[in-house]
Order: sequence, then structure tokens, then C-alpha cells
Amino acid sequence: MRVPWTAYLMLLGAIVFSPVVAQEVAVRTAEQRQADVAAAAAKKETALRAAVARGDAAAMYDLYVLLRARNSTPINSPELKSLLMKAAEGGHWRAMEALSEEFLYGGVVGKDPKQAEAWKQKADAALAKNADSGDTAAMIALGQRLRAADNYAGAAGWYRKAADAGDAKGMYDLAMLTLASGAKFGVKPADGYVWLDKSAKAGNITAMMHLAVRAERAKPPRSDEAIAWYAKAADAGSADAMRELGRIYWDGVLTAADAKKAIAWYTKAAVRDGRGLASIGDIYASGKIVPRDETAAVRWYRKAADAGEAEGMYDLASSLMAGAGVAKDPAEAKRWLVRAADAGSDDANHVLLNLGIEREPHAMGMNLPEITFQGVGFADTVQFLSDVTGANLHVDWPALDSAGIKHDAPVDLHLRNVPLREALAKAVAAVGQGKIAVGLVGGEVIISTPAATKSLAAMRAR
Repeated sequence: MRVPWTAYLMLLGAIVFSPVVAQEVAVRTAEQRQADVAAAAAKKETALRAAVARGDAAAMYDLYVLLRARNSTPINSPELKSLLMKAAEGGHWRAMEALSEEFLYGGVVGKDPKQAEAWKQKADAALAKNADSGDTAAMIALGQRLRAADNYAGAAGWYRKAADAGDAKGMYDLAMLTLASGAKFGVKPADGYVWLDKSAKAGNITAMMHLAVRAERAKPPRSDEAIAWYAKAADAGSADAMRELGRIYWDGVLTAADAKKAIAWYTKAAVRDGRGLASIGDIYASGKIVPRDETAAVRWYRKAADAGEAEGMYDLASSLMAGAGVAKDPAEAKRWLVRAADAGSDDANHVLLNLGIEREPHAMGMNLPEITFQGVGFADTVQFLSDVTGANLHVDWPALDSAGIKHDAPVDLHLRNVPLREALAKAVAAVGQGKIAVGLVGGEVIISTPAATKSLAAMRAR
């Protein structure tokens, strides 16, 4: 029997509202969650291998994807090639598409443009056949291809077929296309909200969150509607929705502030994915809706830090630095600042910089998905890398212009599971010929000439 979210909230209230039990909520540490992920991946691999042994083409493709994503798997692995070839030959259109790309760029198989085109045509034919036979995933894929080609009417047609077949993702994609470009294919953009509502009611969490945000931002806000959609998304398993409910009850927006409900929702989110515990610490530290208790705040910050939450690490470091709710310990504070910076906290990086410790931004170590640049201008390449990682990359164009580096200098690269620092180094090497350097100045990544980068670093040191 499915338990209503309201009943679950009452149950959480009975647990969290007790001060003693609240401090002992069981949240898995970052290391434990990593072990959970590894165990789940191993279990998935075992199941896929069993299906592969039965000749399942879909399992062959899924196992290929799983293994190829691992840095430990050699790109020229015979197993990868065998899995992909057999899946493609077995009629799996996604495998055919992947095989076409492998032949085009030369990865798992050798580079062969003719084979790439041949498999692309096979993939297109198989995709169309699957869509015509009622495969909603294929319908949506066709819609996405047509939308990318600015064929909005064609895309809407395939999304509508998937939506009419009851596919919540098809409904959502049709809603987004209609809202953004309905006028371009003769439909009122506002009709998109009808499909958004249908998608949410069909179980699409993203649609629920979209409707919740829309209701909250309305003027005036539609409070009951917003809270109801956040609650439905939370009941469907969205930790983000749980945190939004925690925020609502903490800040007292849309409804009256309620410390017990805020803590309950933040706790439920944290149990799910380890994030939200620092917000509970903030509730106790602020004294806004509960009596201020810095000692309790530190306990929650430490739980958040142990769970791998960058915000919790930073807040714990701040408490240790100030001696708020815990004995003052600058050395321990600095260790947590370093861990927070490694976990992605820009605030921690800034504090460390003020302490005279310059560290590489977290984004520089972020692994990129498989990316191919074919004749892409250097400026566009850097901008793309900045967009996909969130890194703040500063290009010193006056210096590069003086060195003869053009904005549209072509970059030809095929990258797979490499960190941003390596991707940048390869992009720079592709166009710079020793004329470009990537440096760290004042905690920021600077792309300039070697001389200018050295000069900026010296100025910062002074």
C-alpha cells in the first residue's frame, strides 16, 4: 500500500521533532554512498552479463556503455568492440548510432568514414522502424533530432505520438517545445502548460517541479498549488523537492514558518542523497524560528561534512575558525576548508586565498563527458568548456591577440573522460604552439601568453 506523503511527514515529525533522535538521524557518509554506488554498478554489470549470455542486444549495448564510461577500460578493448558490434548487428538502433560515431572518430573501432555513414543510415532506418512500431523512446529520439534541426512541427508530431501513447517524457518534451516555440508551428505557446500538467500527473518529476516553481513565482504566488506540487515531487522521490519544502518552512515563504517541518524535510532529503544537513545547522545557528543553539548547529554541520556536503564542510570550518559552538581550532578549520574547496566550495577557496593558500578551482578536476571538436574556434571551445563545467575561465585576449592567436583558430580534439585541466591543455596545445599558457592567478584560471601569466602571478604574489 502506498503511504500518502502527509502520513510520511507526520511519521517524520514524530522522529525528528524529538531533540535527541533528531541529532542521531542516520545519514550515510560520502564514502558509504560511494561504496553503495560501486556495489550497485557491480550488481548491474552481473545482471547485464547474464543477459548478454542469453543474446540480448539491448544488454550488450548497455554493458558497452557501462564499461566504456570507466576510465579503467582501454578504448581499444576487444570486449567493447565485440559488445557494440553484436548489439548493432542485432538490430539495436542506439548501438548502430554509437558504432557509426566510433567509426567516424576512431575509438573502439578504427576510423572509417564509409563505415560510419553506412551504420548511420542503418541506425536512422532502425530508429524510424522502431518509432513506427510504437516504441515511445524512439519517437522521442526522432522528435529531439527534428527539433535540433529546427523542424518544430515534425518534432511536435513525434512528441505528440509518444504523449498520446501515455509516455510522460513525451508529454514533457511536447510541453517544453510548445512553450518555447509553439508559434513557429501554429500552436499557442500557453497550450504547453496543458501538456506540462498531464506530464506531471503521469509521474514526471521534472514537470512537477516546473509547475511548483511556476506557482511559487506567480504574482501573487499560488501558495497551496506550489506546496502541493513540491510535495508530490517529494513523494515521488525527489530530494530536491524535499529541500525546497525545507526552505519554504524555514523561510516562511508561501506558508507560516515551521521549524519542525523544515527539519523534517531537510532530514528526509539528506537521508536520500546526503545533502540538506547543513541547512538544518543553519536553522539552529540563525535563531530565526528556533532558539539559537550554536552547539547543535555544529553537530549538524559535522554530519553534513561527514556526508560529503561541501556547504557543511565550509560551515564547520567557519565555526571552528570563530569558536562558535565548538572550541576554536584554526588548524582543524583550515583542514576542513581544504576539503570543502576540494568538494567544490567557492567560498572555501576564497577564504583559503585570503589565508595565502592558492588552490586550483574544483571545476578544473571535473571529468568531462565524451566530446568531439571538429574545426571549432578556440574562443568557442573555451566558452563551451566553461559552460559545461561551470568554471570561470578568463581569456586574456589582448595578450593573445598580440601573440597572433586568433579567436577562430580551429580546434580538432576528441576527448573522453578527461578532467577540465587536461582538456584545456590539449585545446591550448592544438592552437597555441607554445604561445598560450594556462595559469592560476588569485584563485582564477587565466589563459594568456606565458609571459603575461607569469607577470600576473608575480604581481599577485607581491
